[in-house]
Amino acid sequence: MTRPQFIHLIVLVATGLALSPAPSYAQNGQPYWASTGPVNANIFFQTLVFDDGFGDGLYLLALNPGGGGGTYQSIFRWRSGMWEVIANRDERGLSLYTNLTHMVVLELDGTKALYLVGVDEVRWHDPAVVNGIAGVAFVCWTKRWTGATWVPGPPGFAVGNPDEPYPRRWPVMSLDLGDGPRVYGMLAETPYSSNFQVARWTGGNWEVIGAASGGHSVVTLIPFDDGHGLSLYAFGDFTAMNGISARGFARWDGQQWHAPYPGLVTRQSSDFNCVTFDDGSGPALYCANGGGWINGQEPGFLNKWDGQTWSIIPSIIVPPKTLTTINGIAVFDDGRAPALYITGGWGNVQGVAASGIARFDGTTWEPLGAGIPYPQHGPRPNSLQVMHDPRRGPSLFVGATRAGGGIVPKYAQWVGSPNCYADCDLDRVLTVADFVCFIGMFAAQDPYANCTVDATIDVADFVCYQTRFAAGCGP
Repeated sequence: MTRPQFIHLIVLVATGLALSPAPSYAQNGQPYWASTGPVNANIFFQTLVFDDGFGDGLYLLALNPGGGGGTYQSIFRWRSGMWEVIANRDERGLSLYTNLTHMVVLELDGTKALYLVGVDEVRWHDPAVVNGIAGVAFVCWTKRWTGATWVPGPPGFAVGNPDEPYPRRWPVMSLDLGDGPRVYGMLAETPYSSNFQVARWTGGNWEVIGAASGGHSVVTLIPFDDGHGLSLYAFGDFTAMNGISARGFARWDGQQWHAPYPGLVTRQSSDFNCVTFDDGSGPALYCANGGGWINGQEPGFLNKWDGQTWSIIPSIIVPPKTLTTINGIAVFDDGRAPALYITGGWGNVQGVAASGIARFDGTTWEPLGAGIPYPQHGPRPNSLQVMHDPRRGPSLFVGATRAGGGIVPKYAQWVGSPNCYADCDLDRVLTVADFVCFIGMFAAQDPYANCTVDATIDVADFVCYQTRFAAGCGP
């Protein structure tokens, strides 16, 4: 049967169903793939989830290829099924080159907000002159998102050198270690040093609380409760922290530093993503993309810290001639229980065929349908985020151009339960309009049309959708 003939058959069946009473609407259903809709972004730098007072939104820092014939950085926000640009490179009102370095959610002065860190390139012919340097100079800045516009952040919150296009002091996270929410960040040892220390914001400036030595610097800060209470972990290429022997791995309890592990833990990259996950043996820190050494051995791609020891999970089999990496890691409950999800450039996890994305429940790995084909359409770096979508349900978001056997315009979501899959048009009422919607999804090869959550979108998916529609969304 040709595709036009099949679509014609769908229309005939949908017309017949339209004469029947609509099934009741409630919430249940197995997980499924769907597209978020098109976003005009190319290279993804960073994503995060934040509620600006109007509901959770997915924020994306990426290259925007549109406008003026050039490519520039923008902040995109996805909410209620729509992408919109909320910041461009010239957001500060300057017709100058601007580098948006990163976003961060901070609690400062009793208010949680989204902050943007950037660097302006000031040309010599501009009225602004920085430290008397002619030609080109760079100015670091921060801005706070109010939910409607950007306003300046605290003076000195991000500081750099006038001849370098990146900050030398910047905020990383907020953390309450028993003395109220405090902002922690990174600070260069000297103005032009590549060795970064751990710093804490005092309200007007940065103070160093962790001076790394014996190596290069601190590269990553991560919060975790290892049984001693919530602490700040610092990872990096160092052998001591504030004079305490700590080989690349130190813990700050709010008052002093500790060496939690005697073995060697080193990091050469800031792409060190960790999440807290309980695999049934208690909360542990799972860290992806390890590129250093643990006890002198090269680590696997996924490492587990239980508060006492490190263990390696060498479970990923990478296709030939592809980059061995984990791009994203997150904990998500798809309706069964919280589980660990990873994305990256591979097709097999512990013998389980799982293309580009996999779920770990603490015991076994499993694929998410057809997953994300690699390498042609692999997941975008740092794009894995968890957010509740009020239209579809709890969702895991990932950047990709193909997912679940369908075509995706840059971003997809794995929708967990509870959900109402049959409500294709998301109007919370099951009618013939949902069949018309499904026809459109099927024709466009949207992953939503893969009702069977298998490798392909085909006739079986229409039969599946008809069954799901007839059953309604009741328990």
